[in-house]
Amino acid sequence: MDNEKIILIGIITGSILTFFLIMVIILFVMVYQRKIVDRENVYQLSLKKKEVQLLQSVINTQESERQKIAMNLHDTVNPHLTALKLTITKHEFDLKRLGVEMKDTNLEKKLIDEILEHIHIVTRDLSPQILYRYGLGKALGSFVTSIAEVETFFTEKNPENFKLSDQIALNVYRIGLELLQNILKHENSTKINVVLCYTETAIVLEISHNGTGISNENFEQLAQQSTGIGLNSLTSRTVFLNAILDYQNDPESKITLTVPLNGEIEELE
Repeated sequence: MDNEKIILIGIITGSILTFFLIMVIILFVMVYQRKIVDRENVYQLSLKKKEVQLLQSVINTQESERQKIAMNLHDTVNPHLTALKLTITKHEFDLKRLGVEMKDTNLEKKLIDEILEHIHIVTRDLSPQILYRYGLGKALGSFVTSIAEVETFFTEKNPENFKLSDQIALNVYRIGLELLQNILKHENSTKINVVLCYTETAIVLEISHNGTGISNENFEQLAQQSTGIGLNSLTSRTVFLNAILDYQNDPESKITLTVPLNGEIEELE
């Protein structure tokens, strides 16, 4: 009888020890796995930071080159064309005094005016001074209302109490322009409505139109297949802003860009 009690006590004790040993092993495995997950998260975060830094470097380089080109167009080409127009006008006046009629000078001067207007548009797109002087809403609104091909509407909500950093404003502006240009090229739209809304935690750009529209899956396929600058720049800037770009074509065609602000918005006094 005593032997049976001893054996029973031994079995119970062994079971308890085995249970605790299993629990220790499970706990060890869980802690080890947690450390692996934490290390992987740190590694992924490091990669994300490096990716963002690389994107920021590329974007800054692009903007720097754009500003150089814009300055060269404005400071060099623009004055030369203006001087050429004045020279043609002077020659026209001199020849008229001599009794010689020049029939084609008006056409030439009109052509120079058109070139100057195109240079102005290109310069504006390359270096949007209106963005830096008057803010994102004015810059986007100016671009939207300048679109002549389709009927456009622009609304800015809650802009009065906040201002964005130049970096966020510039990237949202570039994304907005690329989205609008893609719609004009590919969507067969006749109406475009743009709404820019500020909240305490995010800035939301919503572009709806009556064209064909695409889904998120369509956009992913296009982005993977594209070798052009436009879609690559669009994707890079979206990643850089840690933003969400959502495409919908049911029940209406709409693109929504949501940019988390993370303290990047400054409240005005």
